[in-house]
Amino acid sequence: MSRYREVERNLGLDEVGTISAEGKSSGRVPGALRTHVVALASHLFLSIFFTWPLALNLLPGAPSRTPGIIVVDRDQNLWNLWWVRHALFNGQNPFVTDVIWYPTPVSLYYHTLNVFNGLLAIPLLSVFSLVTTYNLIVLFSFVMSGYGAFLLVQYISGNAWAGMIGSVVFAYSAFHIATMRGLLQLISVEWVPFYVLFLLKALQSAKWENRSDFGRWFLRAGLPAGFFLFLIALVDWYYTMYMLILTALLVLRALFFAVRGRDGRGLDVIRDVIIRAALPLIVVLMLIAPIFVPTIAELRTNTYMRPASDETLRYSADLLAFFQPPQDQRLWGQLFQNRGEWPFGTNRYEVYFTYTALFFMGVCLFATRNLRPGARSLQNMSSDAMPTKWFWAVCALLFFLLALGPVLQVNGQQVRGFFDTAVNIPMPYQLIEIIPVLNISRSPDRFDMPLTLCMAILAGYGANVLLQTWGRRIPIGRRGTLLVLVATILIAIELFPAPYPQRPAVIPAWYAEVAKQEGDFSILELPPQDDYWHGAYRMYFQTAHEKPIFGGYISREYPHPFLERTPGFQELTYADEEGDMFESGPETWNSALAFYKVGYIVLQKTRLPDRADPPPDISAWRQAIRRIGGERFQLKYSDEFMDVFSVPRPKQLEPFMTVGDGWGEREVGPNGSFRWMGDRAFINVQSPEAKTASLSFRVAGLGPERTMRIYHRNIQVFEGKVGALQELTISPLSLPSGQSTLEFRSPDGTVSPADLGNIGDERQLSFAVLDAKLNLLGASNNPYQSSEHPVYQRGR
Repeated sequence: MSRYREVERNLGLDEVGTISAEGKSSGRVPGALRTHVVALASHLFLSIFFTWPLALNLLPGAPSRTPGIIVVDRDQNLWNLWWVRHALFNGQNPFVTDVIWYPTPVSLYYHTLNVFNGLLAIPLLSVFSLVTTYNLIVLFSFVMSGYGAFLLVQYISGNAWAGMIGSVVFAYSAFHIATMRGLLQLISVEWVPFYVLFLLKALQSAKWENRSDFGRWFLRAGLPAGFFLFLIALVDWYYTMYMLILTALLVLRALFFAVRGRDGRGLDVIRDVIIRAALPLIVVLMLIAPIFVPTIAELRTNTYMRPASDETLRYSADLLAFFQPPQDQRLWGQLFQNRGEWPFGTNRYEVYFTYTALFFMGVCLFATRNLRPGARSLQNMSSDAMPTKWFWAVCALLFFLLALGPVLQVNGQQVRGFFDTAVNIPMPYQLIEIIPVLNISRSPDRFDMPLTLCMAILAGYGANVLLQTWGRRIPIGRRGTLLVLVATILIAIELFPAPYPQRPAVIPAWYAEVAKQEGDFSILELPPQDDYWHGAYRMYFQTAHEKPIFGGYISREYPHPFLERTPGFQELTYADEEGDMFESGPETWNSALAFYKVGYIVLQKTRLPDRADPPPDISAWRQAIRRIGGERFQLKYSDEFMDVFSVPRPKQLEPFMTVGDGWGEREVGPNGSFRWMGDRAFINVQSPEAKTASLSFRVAGLGPERTMRIYHRNIQVFEGKVGALQELTISPLSLPSGQSTLEFRSPDGTVSPADLGNIGDERQLSFAVLDAKLNLLGASNNPYQSSEHPVYQRGR
């Protein structure tokens, strides 16, 4: 008899790896359904406790609130749930949108869209409100992650009590609880243990003798493994990467034992291992291809998704954080204030081990050398099929080291090398930073999730050691139940997050009212968005009114310069009466606002709803609204939170210009507002119908006189030498209906201001343009185009 079977016999393990009530092998599991029901019911109870008072939010008539303190991410995730449903119901690709950062199409392939939860929300939203749906998804994640971990640890360790202890370690870890702060995409770890469970089954099932064996394997193991990895990919790319790393480790281990075999069948085993691992991956690739292919294509053509040089360091786990209670621990967590002094102290993730889990791991690893209950042998394959505790320990160590990030930090201080104090100790995460695709990862501390999964498995092994060695006079059923209760209570005390902070999720009533209005129009919210706070709560408000907005907040941001490039919007954004490179007035402003369907301008009086932040000074934007709209913009609604102005559509739209690519930022000088260009720049012209116009502007060259060429619709319309500030007029220009482009070129190249004595300014520049203006030919005089019109004065 093998040493593993001897252990199973001593523990009373039956053939499918559960302990019978009498401690004897029964051949079958009595009450298997009851075991699953008890596991689900237990995790429902524990989930309610660890998320308390979230359950109160689900009661009829409860206030609209959600758990968490990172309201910005909470609001973003509420929008995600709404947007997936909205896009699919309207036949749109959910990974591209123009309802935020309108009218520019925005890619969401590197945004934490969390499509799985969006799909889960669709039936829920037909019954519940958006906020209640959000809370149900949070609770669902805790219950199902606990149940999935129970199944996995029970399968590996061999009994249900070990499965319960391991599932508590995983489902209610400090990391998972901390994701309630608003990180819905990270909350959803529930499919991770299911994937690992079916991957192990896929690698360990008996050798296929015929097509029927293969078919049963595929339906019972290969297909479920691929499907659950697909669900993980729909949740978060980070979790997908972690599971692929774990998959590679399991496959390498299986290949190692296949190569080591001395029975002459090593090549056959290697082939079987590769096929068993590859088929689930093929399944997930087929399912995820419509998302994965454009995601990789965008990575090849853009760099915005790559983290800044200091991001991975800021989002790395401090070594001390693994041993220090989380900030949300209600009993003594506030006693540990040192985190506030860490350079990454605002990072709200948690990686605390819990000493209870460490105790079970220690028992597993060091109390015995040979215990590995639940070992299953591959028929006609390797006799060492089930990964041992040492495999999971190695995986845990690897994920632990990766979570520490590229530089080891202890109590907020970077640890230098032992032999060269000028160099940081190299860490394994530095390999991640040089591997293509993986190097876009910016949050090393999220490796705590797979680390916790490995800890849960090791804790299950440790529970088996205690069940074998402790309290032998106590019936095995009572012994196991007592051990589960003690472990759960200790973990609950160590983490004790209740009552978890709840935050209101209220939308001003006006947004719900405007949703009832028919018509296609957009909403411009002021002050302009100066950080992601504004974008997040404005996106949440959009879930009520469902109209396009001109701001937003996505996980991997890139420039959205529309407001700074378009007349009317420019003046409302800058709010300093300085304008931009265009000489424009009310007619141009209102034409641009109407062209982009602005129906209302909302002036928000507070920085963020339900916060005690000092209100912003909005007087400049109030004046800008009055200056741009005059008497045409009517105050339609006002409360303590906002003023709402209607924007009527003008009777006639006129052509207007917008800043295209190639121009620098707006600058203000003695002669007005201007922009520099390099060797090539564009101005876009929007015309509601075909017109004939002239273009006038002032221009100055940097350094010696140089040639300027201008093209309209790829036809050269001007060439001349430009030096000192001068005025140019190009006529006529035939403007087609729709958009056309003016291209400015400097064939003589550029020069740096630093080369001309302006030390420190290394920009490569050629021409500065200001007061650009379109003049319609054959049009009647318009008072807005007269420099005598009082509204048109520059105000300098």
